[in-house]
Amino acid sequence: MAEELRISRQAATNLVGKFEKIGIVEEITGKERYKQYMFVDYVRIIEEGTRI
Repeated sequence: MAEELRISRQAATNLVGKFEKIGIVEEITGKERYKQYMFVDYVRIIEEGTRI
């Protein structure tokens, strides 16, 4: 992510941490390193579209 945004790795980590704190993303691996995050609202939108 840092390279795509042209920011430092630490700045990217801080940004993701803020997103997680306010509920925009959710960490899904449970790992200390090489974490992956899910964009919560996107998943909700997809789930709503699949309800019968």
